[in-house]
Amino acid sequence: MPSWMITGAGKYQTTKWAGGSLACKTAFKSLVTLKDKDGKNQNPTTTKGQLSFNNVEVGDVLEYEVFTGADKTKAESDEFSVSITSLNWSYLIPTINQLYATASKQQLAYWEKNNNAFIDSLSKLVNPQRLFVTYSSQLHQTSSDGLYKGNFTIPSNIPSGPMTFNLLYGYNDEARSSDASRAWENAINVASWVAFAVEMIVSLAICPVTGGVGCGIASAIFTAQFAAEMANMTHEHLSKTTVGTNRYGCSFPNGGFIHNYSLLINNPNNDPFGQLENKEELKQDIQSSTFEITKEKLLLGLSLGGLFLLISSLSGGA
Repeated sequence: MPSWMITGAGKYQTTKWAGGSLACKTAFKSLVTLKDKDGKNQNPTTTKGQLSFNNVEVGDVLEYEVFTGADKTKAESDEFSVSITSLNWSYLIPTINQLYATASKQQLAYWEKNNNAFIDSLSKLVNPQRLFVTYSSQLHQTSSDGLYKGNFTIPSNIPSGPMTFNLLYGYNDEARSSDASRAWENAINVASWVAFAVEMIVSLAICPVTGGVGCGIASAIFTAQFAAEMANMTHEHLSKTTVGTNRYGCSFPNGGFIHNYSLLINNPNNDPFGQLENKEELKQDIQSSTFEITKEKLLLGLSLGGLFLLISSLSGGA
């Protein structure tokens, strides 16, 4: 039998109803390994309680295996989904560059002296529907023994940055609202997510030479903590979805099963972080900010809607 890495609802805390509230409960287990271009297997490390792959490159292959069960341990064939999601770094960083390029001297001085002014200006410029991106989303069916093995090859056009590899099991059989359709329909607080993103981006302002994710990894500046925090936020956001029972009448835990593995993609040929301009100004403007970035603020701001933009051209494999 496989040595499962995540069992239960995911992360590292106990779910309220374990496998659900009914007598017939569902089960979900997963494991993920990374095979590099040389064919060597790498297991994830643990960062802030999160399983993480800290230097993922183009051509590397994520190999995953899952188990779906009903009545706790009984294997049953069922549907689950696989996705890779992230903040849209290729949109956010050019947007920051644009904001600085069009700012007056008075505006630059105002950002430096006034708390949260830069975050506020950037938030107004950001299009909420472009704030997030889904690089791949696939629906699969496990076999009669409840097992499925798959893989995802990191494509050449995926950008550098923290991302999350998600294995999801949970839907409402009556409404047929599946994992694939749940996506990111939950509303978000744009200003909080922008502040969270800029906190990651600004760390590269002190990176020597050319900057970028590769520079950050080599300089121990751009660490796996960012990717781990991104995965933790993704788990909490997706857990807000309402699920019911599966096709066998067995209940899911609150929010379904959400297994997240954090990724730190390093693609020197498509690294938006290396395109960051005005590094010193950005660092100063963020240092003057007292914007408190908390998980609660990121998840409770329900005034603005934001969906992950599905980029179907990025397909990594079956």
